[in-house]
Amino acid sequence: MLVSDNFSKALLGVHVAPSKHAAHVVEALAKAIDTIQQQHPQDVQAILVADGGRENHNELVDGLISSVPQPLISKITALKDIAFSNSPIEAINKILKRYLRYHKPTSFLGVQRVVDLFVQDYGSRRPHGGLKGLTPMERYVDPARTLDLCPAILGARARRIEENKRVNCSLCLKTAAEVGRAEERR
Repeated sequence: MLVSDNFSKALLGVHVAPSKHAAHVVEALAKAIDTIQQQHPQDVQAILVADGGRENHNELVDGLISSVPQPLISKITALKDIAFSNSPIEAINKILKRYLRYHKPTSFLGVQRVVDLFVQDYGSRRPHGGLKGLTPMERYVDPARTLDLCPAILGARARRIEENKRVNCSLCLKTAAEVGRAEERR
């Protein structure tokens, strides 16, 4: 079960379970609530966008949500209460599935290890283009933070062009000369 922040793409709560069950959703939500309270204790309200699955709409989940004094959590159902889907978390799920297919865990413990690797890599190691070079957790922890990547991007582009010229242009010139000589012989 994954709980993410839709704006930063940060994974706030993760729980690996062998089935879809409300107790597992509660575990992931509890972790997400802890993360929110630690990182943004001033936040007084949060919105939980859930799909229509039974594991998300039951007494256990509703009991947890109603027991949290802060942030006050409103639960809404994607495509029912709001016009948009829960596609942000589905996109993260798709990336997680790629990790699982690549690593091919053969046990529940193996799945847990791959998910732990994914959470670290996705959330804290791999910068995201949509977040302008920040990782999801960097954006979540400090929403005002920005990186000025323009000088680095321009420098990398200039180095790449020079390297391509150095390596490839001599080959192109040599090939063009050989083609020219071959045409002269005809």
